[in-house]
Amino acid sequence: IPSLLLADYLIKLNPQNYRIIFPAAGICATLACIFYSQIRVPSPQERLARPRMSIRGGLRKVREVFTDNKGFRYFQIAFFLSGSAFFMSHHIALMLIEDRFALEPDQLTLIFVVVPLLLLTVGSPLWGRILDRFGIGHCRLIIAILLTLYLSCYLLGLWSGALVWLVFAGILKGVTNGGGHVTWYLGSSHFAPHPDEVPTYHGIHLLLNGARGLLMPWIGLQLYFVIGQWAILVAMLISLLAAPVSLRLMNLGRRDAQPID
Repeated sequence: IPSLLLADYLIKLNPQNYRIIFPAAGICATLACIFYSQIRVPSPQERLARPRMSIRGGLRKVREVFTDNKGFRYFQIAFFLSGSAFFMSHHIALMLIEDRFALEPDQLTLIFVVVPLLLLTVGSPLWGRILDRFGIGHCRLIIAILLTLYLSCYLLGLWSGALVWLVFAGILKGVTNGGGHVTWYLGSSHFAPHPDEVPTYHGIHLLLNGARGLLMPWIGLQLYFVIGQWAILVAMLISLLAAPVSLRLMNLGRRDAQPID
């Protein structure tokens, strides 16, 4: 957050300061890579002795996971729908808001970046408690509802011209992202039947999320070219579809979320 505020100040001071900000960000990322390269994680001997899995074997494993583990399948469908709604609408909403509201860069940063990040940080422990007490299905259902609400706030703000709806959207976005991050990181370990299976499950999760992140912004933009701001409404409907899927996940329960032998 301090980095964001500093970048916002530098851009407001002189828009050409992006020539400083982006190289500085690259340097920070490079330093992070250097530190990561120093991490040494010893592997158990039995893992070292395992044969390397072929591409065909990996695809077969993916099919087995989705066939046998209903809970993980529903979790990925719900996650994909909610994430698709976000990636389809986020950049479109920013374009429309910039076009229709006379907001300064620092105001945009505060509403759409700083406030959501603060609420994500503060709310993550609460989401952890919800996950512990009620389960991951309940978390994904709440996330689907909150995501639909904050997308509706975007539309209400664009239709009415009232800034307060954008503030509500930023608040709901932060709360939603808190739950999204908790379930993003813990979903694979929740559904994997054994710790050794967690990398496989998380690899599937990353593959699906990567495909979603590449395709959905482009699809959202094409919808925007055809139907304008109604593309956000389409994203809302996709987000809403994640709710019944999350209900199915809730009904499975923890026992049924494990693979069938």
